[in-house]
Amino acid sequence: MHARGVAPRFQRWGWGAFFRPPCRVLLLVPCVAQTACASLATQAERRGGDAVTQWTLIGDCYGNGAANWRTLAIMQMAMHDALNAASPVYRRWSPPESGEPVADGANPEVAMAAAAEEALVLLHPDREKDTEAAFATVMARYPDDASKTAGERLGWWIGRAAVSRRVRDGVNEEHYFQGDSAPGRWRPTPNSFATSRTNDIRPFLFTSVSEVPSEPPPMLGTPIYLKQLDETRRTGSVDSVERNPEETTDALFWAYQSGQRGFVQLAVRLFAEHPSRGGVHAEARTMAALTTALADSAILTWNEKAKYSFWRPITAIRADRANASWTPLIETPPFPEYPSGHATDCHVGAGVLEGAFPDLAGPIVYLSSAHLDPLDGRALPADVTTYGMGQHAQPVLSQAPGGSALRFPSLTAAADNCANSRIWAGAHFRAAETESLRLAGLIVRRALSATPPVQAIDSVASQRSW
Repeated sequence: MHARGVAPRFQRWGWGAFFRPPCRVLLLVPCVAQTACASLATQAERRGGDAVTQWTLIGDCYGNGAANWRTLAIMQMAMHDALNAASPVYRRWSPPESGEPVADGANPEVAMAAAAEEALVLLHPDREKDTEAAFATVMARYPDDASKTAGERLGWWIGRAAVSRRVRDGVNEEHYFQGDSAPGRWRPTPNSFATSRTNDIRPFLFTSVSEVPSEPPPMLGTPIYLKQLDETRRTGSVDSVERNPEETTDALFWAYQSGQRGFVQLAVRLFAEHPSRGGVHAEARTMAALTTALADSAILTWNEKAKYSFWRPITAIRADRANASWTPLIETPPFPEYPSGHATDCHVGAGVLEGAFPDLAGPIVYLSSAHLDPLDGRALPADVTTYGMGQHAQPVLSQAPGGSALRFPSLTAAADNCANSRIWAGAHFRAAETESLRLAGLIVRRALSATPPVQAIDSVASQRSW
């Protein structure tokens, strides 16, 4: 379907010469039936999606239950840049490339939507008809005039450029975590004895992973290591008498959901409930900051997991013959322990949203992604051993323990609970949570400062006429 009356996308852009589709994490039912794909934008609106976040929900849907962090980061950056190319309020993530269409007269919101559409079609070519139908639904809201045509042309260009910059970003350079029998080193754990895929993707907010300093886990046998080993042994076992019922519920709640998806979904709801004074510009900026930060949460956390390859509590605790039958509350994830992916994701998500909503008062209701109804009403879970960078267990909806929502007095409280839950679950040591908090701070500060204002929001808001 080419409703725009132009040549097919790959022919138009010469894209086939260098496009490589991204790694697919899960093998699942397509997000929407092509005969009903026009309803995807409408479904997103019904869930609180607006000019910005309707595309966020569609991009999340295309992950088919997995955290679609790479697609969301690329798409939201393109949307921000297209909007600010047509109506400059914040600095762009990337400067204009040679040949970019003139922005004069372009409808900014049309440009933003066109950038989202272009990015999604290029990153998910199997969903092209779905995406173009959703785009047609959105475009029906705007009059067919010169500003719409200019906005489409500008947005398509910027969306294509955003994807082009990530074509050789290392996402396809996959390898598996390798086990090691040496003390302190990770190896596959009971009961599945599985391993997980990772890759060498470059970050979004940093030039390379080497730009980000890392701190190693405590050395074996040191007092701090022994103290933390004992903490997880006592509070993280399946039959712990020191973990209270509320902590058990919280551990199960966080274990079987994705903070990557949960905080994106929370952002959509917060913008619906608390519209930003800065309007669409502030919202597009926040969603780009959030999704790039969450992408780097996955990238940098998994890089450190590979670098230190630290053993999991079940391996460390059972190394003492007196604890040879020790069993954690949850099945141990099939990748190294340090740092914690859950904790980094939660601290990153909470940190960016605190920056966007500084006056937000609780309670904060966090919904488990394991209990979220798919945007299209159709999704199947992947095998629990099918992991990849930044991914977490997603059981069948009716089997996800821990409940569907938790309430917290603040975003920080939610993130702290998420981090502590990994110790209560028997999956991590305290040092992993500490490192995740440090790493998240670096990511959040970089994300929130990446696109500073170029002129006062109120001035632009008073002038806009689209």
